[in-house]
Amino acid sequence: MVEELVREILQSLPPHITLVAAAKTRTPDEALAAIRAGVKVIGHNYVQEAEQMFAVIGRQVQWHMIGHLQRNKVKKAVPIFDMIETVDSLQLAEVIDRVCEQHGKVMPVLIEINSGRPYFRVTKEIFEKIREENLPDVEMKFLSMGMSNSYRVAIEEGANIVRIGTKLFGPRE
Repeated sequence: MVEELVREILQSLPPHITLVAAAKTRTPDEALAAIRAGVKVIGHNYVQEAEQMFAVIGRQVQWHMIGHLQRNKVKKAVPIFDMIETVDSLQLAEVIDRVCEQHGKVMPVLIEINSGRPYFRVTKEIFEKIREENLPDVEMKFLSMGMSNSYRVAIEEGANIVRIGTKLFGPRE
C-alpha cells in the first residue's frame, strides 16, 4: 500500500520538486517500502526516532530534520541529517555551526518562518527578498512549504520541497 501511494504522489509532482517523506512515528519497514517506490529523502521530527531508523536504513537516502531541533540534540543530529529544515534561532544556528565544524561537515539549513497555508505567498515573498539581497555565503535555493493536505497549494506558491507523511503512509495510529 505504501509503495502504491508513494508512486502515485511522485508521478503527480513536477520534476523540480523534492519529496520529503515525513516519517514521524513510522517504522523502518514503512520507510523502506517508500524508498523502494522511489523516495529519496526521509524527514524526521525527532532525533531519537531518526537514530533508530537510520541504524536500519543508513545512507540509502538523504535525511532531513523537519521537526523542532533542541540545541542539546544537535550533537546527535549532525551525523545523521543531510539538511536541517527548521532553524528557528540564531543560537541554534551557532550550535549547529560549531558541531558541524567538529565533524568537518557543512550543513545546509533552512530558516523556519512560522506561517501557514494562507501565508505561503508571504513566505515566498520573504524568500525572494532575502535572495535579492545576495548575502555572502547565503544560497537561497530551497523553499520548503506544505504538508499532505497543502502541498499542491505550496507548489503553486513556489515551494520546491514538500513534506508529505499521511498521504504516503496513511494515518498515524
